[in-house]
Amino acid sequence: MAKESVGLKGTLGLAPKIAVKSSTIDIDKTEKDVKNIHSTKIELTRISVDMPKALFKKMKIKVAEDEMTVRDYVLKLIEEDLNK
Repeated sequence: MAKESVGLKGTLGLAPKIAVKSSTIDIDKTEKDVKNIHSTKIELTRISVDMPKALFKKMKIKVAEDEMTVRDYVLKLIEEDLNK
């Protein structure tokens, strides 16, 4: 008696090959954009603020609800106050 072919090997196969689209990248434009992004450096100064824990918690809740960072929130408040 001949052996029967049993198993998944006979039922499974590879998917047909699909051609991958190649894209052209403008290297000069990309390098120019990278230089523009990294050349706009602003001199920064770090500050530190001590505040009551309850006030800090309220601030964190507010910035989370507004989907912003504490840094952006503080900068916005300072700019609004100075531009009055």
